[in-house]
Amino acid sequence: MIPIPKYLDKHVTLIRSKDNTILLSFHCDCGSDKFTVAKNVFNRSERALLKPYYDSIKNSLSRYGSYCTLDDEGKLHHWKRLSDDRNDVIEVFLLPEPDFATVTVLKAKCSGCGKEHILFDNRSNGYDAMTSDEHKGMDYIPHFNHYSKKEYALEIKIENDETFEIFKKNTGIDCSEEFYSDAFSWIIIYGIDEDGKRRKLFEFETA
Repeated sequence: MIPIPKYLDKHVTLIRSKDNTILLSFHCDCGSDKFTVAKNVFNRSERALLKPYYDSIKNSLSRYGSYCTLDDEGKLHHWKRLSDDRNDVIEVFLLPEPDFATVTVLKAKCSGCGKEHILFDNRSNGYDAMTSDEHKGMDYIPHFNHYSKKEYALEIKIENDETFEIFKKNTGIDCSEEFYSDAFSWIIIYGIDEDGKRRKLFEFETA
């Protein structure tokens, strides 16, 4: 069985395990298993900061073709064709991506005691977060809209390499089992409403 991620361990119960996945039920410290959920959003000023970056990406694209090259120093260059002539190309320059641009956080609020729980934060949970040296956006404080109107019982599905030894072999990383548990490759969060209807609330590939 793959391990339960360490950051979730105190608040989940194993439902079932199969191959390289586990399914977990989530509960609060108070014992409640009903939650409302919220995903982070960008506010107006952040959207304004993102627009020039996305505009530069849009400008780099061409219906005739776009591509990238690496120079001898390992620097990435972006090019786009201006016509059907393969030699009719110009270099385009992308603006730096704001640190907060790729931050994704999902949290839950207990309907019993009101405590908030982080279900997933891509800056600290999952394979890329565990193996990255950059940790971009760690000082960024996410914004959230209102919690969902519906209350849900939550189930979390985790996918990881099937064993600790396979993980080390596939990644080449000499690490602890705790590291392996938090370096999972996929997470899906389901909500079960009061009528027993199950829906996918969130999905994220972390690698």
